[in-house]
Amino acid sequence: SLLTAPILARIYSPKDYGLLGLYMVVSTLAGTLSTFQYNNAIIIAEDEEEAKNVLKLSMIINVGISFLSTLVIMFTSGEICKFYNAPDLRKWLFFIPVSIFFAGVNLIMSSWGIRKKEFRVIAGNRVYISLLSPLLSISIGYFVAGPLGLFVGFLIGQLVPTLRMVYLFYYKYELDFAINLANLKKVSKKFRNFPKYSLPADFINNFSNQMPVMILSVIGGTGVVGWYGMAVRMMVLPSTLIANSIGEVFRQRAAKDYLTEGSCRPIFLKVFKILLVVSILPFTLLIYFGPELFSFLFGAKWIGAGEMASIVGVLYLFKFVVSPLSYVTYIAQKQSFGLLLDIVLFLVVVAIYVVGAGYGLDYKSVLLIYALSYSSLYLVTLYFSYKFSVNEKFLIKD
Repeated sequence: SLLTAPILARIYSPKDYGLLGLYMVVSTLAGTLSTFQYNNAIIIAEDEEEAKNVLKLSMIINVGISFLSTLVIMFTSGEICKFYNAPDLRKWLFFIPVSIFFAGVNLIMSSWGIRKKEFRVIAGNRVYISLLSPLLSISIGYFVAGPLGLFVGFLIGQLVPTLRMVYLFYYKYELDFAINLANLKKVSKKFRNFPKYSLPADFINNFSNQMPVMILSVIGGTGVVGWYGMAVRMMVLPSTLIANSIGEVFRQRAAKDYLTEGSCRPIFLKVFKILLVVSILPFTLLIYFGPELFSFLFGAKWIGAGEMASIVGVLYLFKFVVSPLSYVTYIAQKQSFGLLLDIVLFLVVVAIYVVGAGYGLDYKSVLLIYALSYSSLYLVTLYFSYKFSVNEKFLIKD
């Protein structure tokens, strides 16, 4: 992805990337509902049978949400385009149910893979995505002008790795989709904190993450959204390459230690140190030399993306370090805390939007306020994740 980014940036314009960014806002927000967050319960289920029942429940919800999203898009596509001031987006919105469905299946199968320590398969999927998406986008973009190649690359990057996991896990672990309503009701009740707290928390969190795109589309237009999308993409790459991979292993190990030993603090501290050391150099370079780096790598038309990377670099440094560790709140069943924190973040981001749009702030000022506010909340999350890493009930029982 890193090696092909300079080629893609010279084929596609910031406006093309902006349309894909707006599409991803809608699909990401709707996709938060795809499993009602029950997929996270697959990892911490007590036994194989319970995990399979949670998997089936997640699949049923995913199919229902995908179908419902089709109806919603049919009736609201015009309003969505009007809100974002992007009429060219309308023809792509009808692919959103496809994105929601395959993103949901990917979450479910990835959770199963983490439970079974199938990290080689999960890592292999990232290779497929890193190869398929950019190569298709480059091939199509070379012959066809406009954002078609970006959308095709994105959709194929969702579809192929997901189908691969389904094929491998279905036969290896004898997964089936026979429905027992009593069993589904039992697991839905046992893990009800996930839809009760994690679902609204994740939706609010995703909404807050996507709010800059919404603000930028209103203040600066699709081209500015494209700059922001490229800046975020380059800062997310280290997370995809390192933090997510480490995070998957951490989740499995932390859940096991928490349940059997009453604490996952040793692995928490070890992973924290690793992520902090790894992140310092690349993010420091982005913060101090963002405009120069982006202009050199992607061309002069992307210098605005480099300026944005400098502004939000600190935020993504905290995100890189803290996001994998925050899974402790799920393990400790402290979803109510996560919801509270995300509500605070949502209110802050809405306030930023109101101030930015109402008082005519430029997009750089809005992004700076956003980055500082979000960074402070990541520090709070880190503190409480560390605090929750010890199971107090386990210690009292002992």
